[in-house]
Amino acid sequence: MDDNTNRPPLGVMPAFIVIDSRIEELSDAIRRRVREDVDPGKYAAIADYAVEILGHCDTMRRGGEEKRRWQTSENTRNG
Repeated sequence: MDDNTNRPPLGVMPAFIVIDSRIEELSDAIRRRVREDVDPGKYAAIADYAVEILGHCDTMRRGGEEKRRWQTSENTRNG
């Protein structure tokens, strides 16, 4: 098969770059909100940011599991 089948389309960044950037943005947003005076929405916003971070971490963890599963099944088929 052509080696290009393993490459993403041009302009598409790998998930780990996009997700890591988003986690960093959310972390910065949490840091900014923590420094603000207490307001009714402060901790709700921080919790929402944290939930999104957890979701992204779960996505990356599951992606790693799937990658290992596919590599194992590929080795079994080729081995």
